[in-house]
Amino acid sequence: MLSSSNYMIAKSSLSRATAAPTLSVLSSASGIPHGSSSLLRDHGDGNFHKQQKRSFLGIVHAIDKRVYRWAKGVLPPISKTENIALGCGTIGFDRDIFGGSPSLQKLIDTYQPKLSPEEESFLANQVTRLCSLLSDHDVVTKKDFTKEAWDYMRDEKFFGMKIPKEWGGLGFSTQAVSAVLAKLATQCFDANATVAVPNSLGPGELLVRYGTPEQKEYFLPRLANGTL
Repeated sequence: MLSSSNYMIAKSSLSRATAAPTLSVLSSASGIPHGSSSLLRDHGDGNFHKQQKRSFLGIVHAIDKRVYRWAKGVLPPISKTENIALGCGTIGFDRDIFGGSPSLQKLIDTYQPKLSPEEESFLANQVTRLCSLLSDHDVVTKKDFTKEAWDYMRDEKFFGMKIPKEWGGLGFSTQAVSAVLAKLATQCFDANATVAVPNSLGPGELLVRYGTPEQKEYFLPRLANGTL
């Protein structure tokens, strides 16, 4: 059995033995010549810690570059269509947030979250009527809406709230769409999601902003009335 002192000597030797190959690997990754004593030299004035920090940052930088090159080789290239999509879109208050200088006063001055009389009427009448046609329990158990509910959503253009009126939609604001979705969620969350998708993730608003005249003429009326 090892004595306490012999155990400590053996542990110290083992630590040095395992540290040597580790330092060798890290040195090669950070560009420090193998066997260099500059990494371990303590000048007594804090230079040792500074050298440690610079060496660590160099290691991280080297690893980052290697990981980036590996990921770049694994990921598929961006297609022409994806490049076009990345170039589209607009920037709003999110620019100020990620720029580190958001101004609530600017937000208040720029955006006025008010519903128009038409939007208020839709919320009070059509949305209330749709809620009366929905039973969250029945939708969950039957995994579908009733035909009456589907027809009502199509006829009242719930799927075309963000599409302008000239293309058959309602031309509602984002604030109005948000209010409609919030009210539907109080009655049936599946209805909330069903109406939300074509008015957010769906292609309607993208086609309005960036579609060709031919694309708008064909797709927008069909999206507005729920045909597509």
